[in-house]
Amino acid sequence: MKKYTSMPKGFIIIILLGLQIVAHAQLADLDVLLEKKEQFVAQKEQSILMLKKRLAANPNASLESRFQIVNNLYNEYRSFIYDSAFAYAKRLIDLGYEINDPEKIGYAKTQMGFTTLSAGMFKETFDTLNTVKVSQLDDSTKLEYYSLMARALYDISDFNRDAFYSDNYVVMADKYIEFATSMSEPDSYTFLYLKGLHNLRVERTDESVRYLNKLMDKKERLTNHEFAITASTLSYLHLKLGDTTKAINLLAEA
Repeated sequence: MKKYTSMPKGFIIIILLGLQIVAHAQLADLDVLLEKKEQFVAQKEQSILMLKKRLAANPNASLESRFQIVNNLYNEYRSFIYDSAFAYAKRLIDLGYEINDPEKIGYAKTQMGFTTLSAGMFKETFDTLNTVKVSQLDDSTKLEYYSLMARALYDISDFNRDAFYSDNYVVMADKYIEFATSMSEPDSYTFLYLKGLHNLRVERTDESVRYLNKLMDKKERLTNHEFAITASTLSYLHLKLGDTTKAINLLAEA
C-alpha cells in the first residue's frame, strides 16, 4: 500500500520565514492585527467572566440549564486555554451522567476527545471516543464525532509512522471521512474541508486545492477558526506546488 505523507518539518521553517517576510513587508498591518488580537482576547475574557458569574448565580438551576452554561464556557476555552477546556469538558461529562442523557454524554465525550487530541494525547482521545455510543447521538454530534475520529486516526498515523499500523489507521480514517461526508451538505464546511483533507492525504494536491478554494470563495460564511484552518492547509498545499509567495500570503491570512 502506498505510504501516506504528512506535513514536513520544513513547513515549520517556511512558516517562520514567511512570518519574518510578512513582518518586514507589512509591519503596519501586523501592528493592526496584534491590536485586534488583544481586543479579541479581552472580549473573550469578558465573555468568560460573564458566563462564570451566571453559573455561580444559578447554583440551583436545572441540570439542563447548568449543562448549557458549562457548554458555553467549554466553547469559549475550546481553542483558547487547554487546562480550562479540559476542566469544563470533564464537567460536561459529569453533568451528562447526572442528567442520564446518552446524547449529552456522547456530546460531552466528543468535546473531551477534541481537547485531548488537540494536546496530542492519542491514548486518552481514543479511550474516550471509543466509549461513545454513536447510535444514540443526534446528527450534528454524530457528524462531529466522525470528523474527529478521522482527524485522530490521520494524526496517529503520522505520529506512528509504522508501515503496517500507519496504513491501517489511514484506511480507518478514510471510512470515517466517508461517514461524515455522506451526512454533510455538498457545500458545507465539513464536506468541503474533509474532501480537501482526504485528497491531501492521498496526494491529489490539485483536487485538494479545488475543494479548499471553494471554501475560500465563501469565507464570509466561515468562522474565524474554520477560515484559519482552511487558509493554513491551502498554504501547505501551495508550498508543495512550489508557489512560495501564495503559501506565505495564505499563512499570513491564517
